[in-house]
Amino acid sequence: MKVAFLYFDDIHHVFHSVTIAFALSRTLGPGHTVDLLTITDDCEALLTDFCRRTPDHDCRVVRLATPLSHRLWGQLRRRFPRKSRILKKHAAQLAGYDALVGTDYTTGRIRRVLGARTPELIFTSHGAGDRAYGYREELKAFDLILAAGEKVRQRSEAVGLRDGAECHVTGYAKFDTDLATYSDRAALFPDTASRLTVIYNPHFAAHLSSWPKLGAAVLDYFARSDRFNLIFAPHIMLFDPRHGNRIEPRWQNLPHVHIDTGSLASSDMSYTRLADVYLGDVSSQSYEFISQPRPCIFLNAHGVDWQNDINYLSWQGGAVIEATDDLASRLDTLLTQPNSAACDLSRQTQLLDETFSVTGGVSASQRSADCIVEFMQRRTP
Repeated sequence: MKVAFLYFDDIHHVFHSVTIAFALSRTLGPGHTVDLLTITDDCEALLTDFCRRTPDHDCRVVRLATPLSHRLWGQLRRRFPRKSRILKKHAAQLAGYDALVGTDYTTGRIRRVLGARTPELIFTSHGAGDRAYGYREELKAFDLILAAGEKVRQRSEAVGLRDGAECHVTGYAKFDTDLATYSDRAALFPDTASRLTVIYNPHFAAHLSSWPKLGAAVLDYFARSDRFNLIFAPHIMLFDPRHGNRIEPRWQNLPHVHIDTGSLASSDMSYTRLADVYLGDVSSQSYEFISQPRPCIFLNAHGVDWQNDINYLSWQGGAVIEATDDLASRLDTLLTQPNSAACDLSRQTQLLDETFSVTGGVSASQRSADCIVEFMQRRTP
């Protein structure tokens, strides 16, 4: 069997499937191929580090060339070449695998390129599965969907599956990674480690994110604070040059404010493990945060009717600051009494169970690998 895991996006995608690749390599054993295909320096370095630190596997990192047009002038406008161009450039190589595993629905576009030569397409997703973005028509291109939890399975199947396709709940493989950059709060705040620490984690999509309307006010609030630490760790794409965002000088070089606009630590769960309170909008990292139930505060910057919207389920586990509220006053109240005001422990536990299948015994990565093997054995004549 020859299987390739695709990493044609930013580094945060690696954490959602690389441990599945390792488990699959162990399960298949010698004589089988599990390749990790990438197009960027950052992903190549991260995958290589994962491979080095992980025992008992035969995965290999394979760097694919980007199109000449991107190398010459495209990278001035885009960090990554368009998926369609990568797929076309390497179509023959991709067609040589028995299965391709991707974390983004755009992986399914390879069916348009390869047609009848398309290998089995397997989707592992990334994130928590609240936003409608994750349930597009492109899901119908996949042959096997590995859903992190029952909520994700139900919404995926509601889109409709292609004939003969399957969808199974296998858990959240990112929880199986162990590559955290920071494990000690004192490394971030050597002078103020005892303070209550808040992570502010806005999304990058302007129509959903709290950053365009409230971000500056949030950072100003914490910059002035003599009571709280702030970890500002937005979605890794918020400070992509295309968006034009920037860090103002008044927020920099403060001992109680740690700013990370895209390092490895912003994706490896370091910050969600170290913080006491989560502050954000629609990022799936809120679910990673409540894997240990703790206070959450959500910013409704766009005045959405979130109580009746399945795309904002995570907000049911915490407190919501509305667009019409006085931000500083509400933060004062919620951060002074965070446990009573912003932490519905029973609802957080329920949300986590629906979103991620977290069970003892077999890891999510091994369950996913076993599912892939069983699926491929059924599909192979």
